Amino acid sequence: MCGQRIYLVGPTTGRPRHNLDAFLAAAEALRAGGDEVTSTLELLLAHGLDPDRESAPSLRPETAALIVDSIAGADLIALLPDWQSSPSAVVTFVLAEAFGVEIVELAA
Repeated sequence: MCGQRIYLVGPTTGRPRHNLDAFLAAAEALRAGGDEVTSTLELLLAHGLDPDRESAPSLRPETAALIVDSIAGADLIALLPDWQSSPSAVVTFVLAEAFGVEIVELAA
């Protein structure tokens, strides 16, 4: 996957610290291979998500637009394990298919 623009997505709601550790580990591994990685969680952190709070902030239109742009601009969508339990990850999957973006499921 070297040198690709990857959008990383997975479950956050109801997970300890919004699944931050899984997102960070996957992003680090992908970046170590030379890929450019963006994730839903990183976008939410940049727009006010506190990983130590139980609930995430409401998704604002500008954040949603960034997410859609990230999906459309990606070479590849990487799905964390158990992504199917996340409504937003399922929406990302559907958008990626509609945009013709390659999709891979990462191993646990």
